[in-house]
Amino acid sequence: MAFLLVALAIVVASAVRPVRIGRYLELGPATVPLLVLGGLLILGVISFENVAQSLFASNGNSAWKIIVLFFCVAYASTSTDITGLFDFIAYHLVVAFGGSGRRLIVVVYLLASFLTVFTSNDIVILTLTPILFYVGKHAKVDVRPLLFAQFFGANTLSMLLVVGNPTNIIIAGFLGIGFVPYLQVMWLPTLTAFVLNLVLLLLVFRSKLPHRIELHPDSMFSVRNWADAGISAVLLAVMFVFFVIAERTGVELWLVAALAAGVFTLEDTVFTVYYAARRFRARSQNGRKHRARLMPGATLGEPQITAEDEKELQLIPRLDNDLYLAHMRVPWKILPFIVACFVLVDRITAEGAGALAADWLFATGTNVSVIMRTGSFSAILANLIVNQPMSIFVSRAITLASDGMAGVSQSAARAAGFATVIASNLAANLTVMGALAGLMWRRILDKKGINVSYRDFLSVGLRITPLVLAASLAALALVLA
Repeated sequence: MAFLLVALAIVVASAVRPVRIGRYLELGPATVPLLVLGGLLILGVISFENVAQSLFASNGNSAWKIIVLFFCVAYASTSTDITGLFDFIAYHLVVAFGGSGRRLIVVVYLLASFLTVFTSNDIVILTLTPILFYVGKHAKVDVRPLLFAQFFGANTLSMLLVVGNPTNIIIAGFLGIGFVPYLQVMWLPTLTAFVLNLVLLLLVFRSKLPHRIELHPDSMFSVRNWADAGISAVLLAVMFVFFVIAERTGVELWLVAALAAGVFTLEDTVFTVYYAARRFRARSQNGRKHRARLMPGATLGEPQITAEDEKELQLIPRLDNDLYLAHMRVPWKILPFIVACFVLVDRITAEGAGALAADWLFATGTNVSVIMRTGSFSAILANLIVNQPMSIFVSRAITLASDGMAGVSQSAARAAGFATVIASNLAANLTVMGALAGLMWRRILDKKGINVSYRDFLSVGLRITPLVLAASLAALALVLA
């Protein structure tokens, strides 16, 4: 087991602190996990049969189905995001309702929370962080309270739907929890965390919020094509409707997501051809090449901005190619990381660690004690090894307990699973290490010259997250009573 634990530590470290070698090579979550798995295969620590068993186990909740569901939903959300619709809505809502510091932090929190329900926490961070930077720069205010509100909101309402966070998909997939049953349980814990988070954020940052903020609607965030944006938004809504229908008809969620991704791919292809034809006509008429720009991971409009804004916001050339842009922004880099975590955690569990964890988690018989114990353990473990491998490990332990431990009921296993969902989302609000989303968020801020140190984040997280976690777990216990 020692080799496997060291291998997992190396894989997690590659996600936490990637190392760039030269101009083109980065030792990070896209490369190191593959090297680690290759090394373990060469050394004989694991076999190809182990890898196949971990990813393609012959049960209804195989790892490959979880992976397909996550990346297909990510593509659908990203395809809608690249139209600039979310950027446009976000910026104009902030301008319209953000007259005071207190009101602005509430608007940002509500906006991040709302967008997370229909996209994912990663996409919300990519979308809103540059907008808040732009607002702070022109309003000349400390933008850090707004950034915390955005981040905490995105990592709170992400637990409402099973597709809101990769960890939700992992846990629900292993435990066989469907879209509707998941929502029926998680609405109250999510609502509890949502309200309490906002109250505590206002208390923590009350002395840092300006009384008055002047914002102007001269936005660089615009929708490139309203037809494209409208069709994408409708398709995204239809996908969620079919998730509910699939639950009632017995169709697996990964299949619905795969079909939705296929439809979005077709739509992106059509608009890519349309933009190419339009560009060709413009080139023929004007005799010069048209060139536009966008903010990385944010707006796809065609803004009128100054050279200073362009330098500050680190703009990059844009292609009128929906198909390329959507695929480029899907987080493919974490695919090797997720695959390696599935394989390594599966082998670590098989070596006995899963049974030890199961014995401790279910040492007491009541559902309330199981919820509190599992939630606390999962939140701490997530901040040691990141929430995705934690979710895989705890889900495996719960599955072992429900399948083989005497006295562990299905209701207790289900309660532990939902407690793990809550912890996997809220753990991101305790330390930067709690989730890959936190690491990505901090890297974006570093590029913008905004310093949020590990200590700064922990200072805010400790004053908010433990209380929110305890209240959410109590709400879960109430729902399952």
